[in-house]
Amino acid sequence: LTPLIPTTPSSIRLLTPDTVLRWNMFSTAIRVGLQASNGMTEDCVALLSSDNVLFYVSRDVLVDASPFFRDMLSLQQPSGSQESLQNAIPFPEDSGILQLLLQLCFNLVEPPKDMSTICRVLDAARKYQLRDAREAAKNWLWSHINSSPLEVYIFACHYNLEEEAVAAAEVWKYRYTQKHRRADSGFPMSIEGASYIPQMDDISSGCYFRLLQYVR
Repeated sequence: LTPLIPTTPSSIRLLTPDTVLRWNMFSTAIRVGLQASNGMTEDCVALLSSDNVLFYVSRDVLVDASPFFRDMLSLQQPSGSQESLQNAIPFPEDSGILQLLLQLCFNLVEPPKDMSTICRVLDAARKYQLRDAREAAKNWLWSHINSSPLEVYIFACHYNLEEEAVAAAEVWKYRYTQKHRRADSGFPMSIEGASYIPQMDDISSGCYFRLLQYVR
């Protein structure tokens, strides 16, 4: 889903109508400045990303997807398009992450390729109690275990994902044993040296020590 490029840097961007029809996800797409009669219906909610992209989403879909949205929207009365535009709910996530979260409510999204995006999706999914999005992010993580076991281990430790952490440690143990362990090797090829990457600074020393003990 590609938002329109704003005509000015301060413009609010909206999704195009053909995108709405393709995904059957957003009820409408209103350009700023149009009258309410051209806009959203009363059963929709306007969500505004941190980079000023406006998403119109079915209220019922959000309520079904998350206890967080259910409780929040129970305090907000449905309103017409013009009022909803003025009362769009702001989110700290950018449009890329917010878009992924909303698409995951419909299982209509391709897995992101980078670990950073997966991390941000999982952060937001946990914060907004989006169970399906959280499980999807965990599944995406598994696809990186063989190629990036240390990165996955760090990620899993940070989010207390024990099963994923154990699997990543097992892959790294096998890789270290096969490719790195040498009787006459120096520090770079030692367990400590080979198992350390800069992202290790993001987890506790206890998590790092347990990895070393496991590899040994």
